[in-house]
Amino acid sequence: MIEDVSAAEVREFVRKAKSGLPIKVLVHEHGIPATRIAKYIRLYGKFGDQFFPPNKSSMGRSVHNNRELKRLVAKHGLSRGQVADMLGASPNTVKNWLRSESAVNHTLMPTYALDLIRIRVAEVLEDT
Repeated sequence: MIEDVSAAEVREFVRKAKSGLPIKVLVHEHGIPATRIAKYIRLYGKFGDQFFPPNKSSMGRSVHNNRELKRLVAKHGLSRGQVADMLGASPNTVKNWLRSESAVNHTLMPTYALDLIRIRVAEVLEDT
C-alpha cells in the first residue's frame, strides 16, 4: 500500500507514460525519484486504484480508524499477516496500528487503509 501519492496522481503518471512521456520528465515535474514513479506505475498496473489512497483527503489519519481495525480483526479473527496481505502493507505497519494507543510505536491508521480493509473483508466473506 502506497501512502504518499493518490490514485488520481498515479493514474496521471500512467496516462502520461502511455502517451510516450519519458519518466525523467515526470521526475522533473513532481520531484519524485524515477525508480519510485516506475514502481507506482507497475503497482497501478497490477492492483489498480485500490493500492493507492483515492485522494488527498482520504490520507487523513485518526485513532478511530485504529479502533475500527481492532474491531474488524477481532470480529473476523484476522491475523496481522492476513491484514498486511489484504492491504499490501508490512506486518510491522499493521502491528503499529494495532498497538495500544499509549504505546510508543502506536501509529495512526490512514482512512483509505481502513476503507480498503473493509472492502477486502467483504470480498473474503462473499467468497465463503
